[in-house]
Amino acid sequence: MSEPGAGAGAGHGGTSGNDFRGPAAAQTGQHNTQVNHYAEPRSKVWLMVTGAAAVVLTVGTVLALLRLGDDSGGASQGGQAVPPGAVPSPQVTGLATAPASAQSGPAASPSGVLAAPSDAVQWTGVVRIAESGPKLDAVPPTTEKYARDVRLALVDPPRLAGADSSLNPTNLAEWKGQGKPGRKECADLVSTQGVGHMMTEVKEGTVICVRTTGGRTAVLTVTSTSNSFSTGVMAETTVWSQASGGH
Repeated sequence: MSEPGAGAGAGHGGTSGNDFRGPAAAQTGQHNTQVNHYAEPRSKVWLMVTGAAAVVLTVGTVLALLRLGDDSGGASQGGQAVPPGAVPSPQVTGLATAPASAQSGPAASPSGVLAAPSDAVQWTGVVRIAESGPKLDAVPPTTEKYARDVRLALVDPPRLAGADSSLNPTNLAEWKGQGKPGRKECADLVSTQGVGHMMTEVKEGTVICVRTTGGRTAVLTVTSTSNSFSTGVMAETTVWSQASGGH
């Protein structure tokens, strides 16, 4: 009596009908009945392992990138956190900045335009007041025969008259106070005591306030006089820039 399977060809299981196929198998069963359990081919197992490893690697990469973004977004400057997307400002040390209230220069108006100082001088110099008189709004003043702000009206003794324009008929006033008046003092004097013709003689040292046709204020200090309409009167003159109430 021979053992089961003896003498049978390799790989066929002898008389019991064994038939081992595939890379690996397990044999179970009884009563000469064989049930073979075959393992998955290595190629399929390797693909599963490789796929799982790729998933793990991808997840790890994404997490690393997210963490790197958090670290860069939370970078700090000088001990203070800088919000993501903000450009850090340069750190400057050792430089003193004057307070805004102490900084010099003309102040800005609500519209953002720098306002000119009310006492800013537009022009200063010597003018001749003769039959042709100065137009004080021009820079420098021009000599005009008709559009003049002040003129020589009479000679021997010399007396002055104001603008030719009927819209500015009382634009002269003699300053009799101490010293030389400022813009506001001259403007107030002409507004309250202005005349069209000065009835008193002008002499060396006479101070006259003038409102120009353009609404500016000027002050004239007579430096020399004559009895000639051609030579006229010479005066040291200051014209302020601010214009108001002009015609």
